[in-house]
Amino acid sequence: MRLSKTKYGFILPAWVILLLFSADGLSQNTFISLGPELALPAKYFQSYNDRGTGLGGSFRVEPLLSYHVSFIATLGYISFAKTSPFSTSSTFTTKAAATPIELGIKYYTIKNTGKPKGFFISAEMGLIPTNTHVTFENGSGHNHRETGFSLAPGLGYLLKHVEGGFRLRNNLTVNGFNVYYYDFRIAYLFF
Repeated sequence: MRLSKTKYGFILPAWVILLLFSADGLSQNTFISLGPELALPAKYFQSYNDRGTGLGGSFRVEPLLSYHVSFIATLGYISFAKTSPFSTSSTFTTKAAATPIELGIKYYTIKNTGKPKGFFISAEMGLIPTNTHVTFENGSGHNHRETGFSLAPGLGYLLKHVEGGFRLRNNLTVNGFNVYYYDFRIAYLFF
C-alpha cells in the first residue's frame, strides 16, 4: 500500500509537530533522548534485502505513564551504504535513506520512582518515508520515494543516563523498495 501525497499529506507534518511538542504541557516526568543508530540488513523470507549497512540517529520524547510504562515518540534518520544487488553487474547500484516517524509504548521491568531504569521491551508503529536512488548500468539514475507503515518491536537496557536498545524494523507496505533492518541504538537521556 502506497500513501498518496494529496490524500495523506497532513500525516507527516502532524507527526513531526506531535513529536517535537509532545513534552509541552506534560508532567515533569517527560524525558528526551538523542543517539546514534546502526542498521544492519535483515533476512526477509528467502533472501537478504539489498541494503547495505545504515548509519544515522534518532530523537525521542518519552513521558512516563506509570511506574512501569512510558509513551515514546521517535523521529529518526538512517542512510544506507550504496550496494549492488546483482553480483553479475557492479554498475547497477542502489542507495537508500529512511526517516522513521513512530509512536509507541515502552515497558520497564523495574518499578521506577520518577526516573526509568533497567531492562525494557518496546513496540513502535508509524510511518517510514524511504528514498531509494537506483543507478542503472548505462549510468542513468532514478529516485523512488515511498512512505509505508512501520512496526518496530524492541528491547534494551537503561543504566542511569545511557540507553542501549535493539529493534527489528519492518516496513509493512511490502512494495519492493522497502527497508527491513536490525536497528541498534545507543542514546543519552536528558532527565
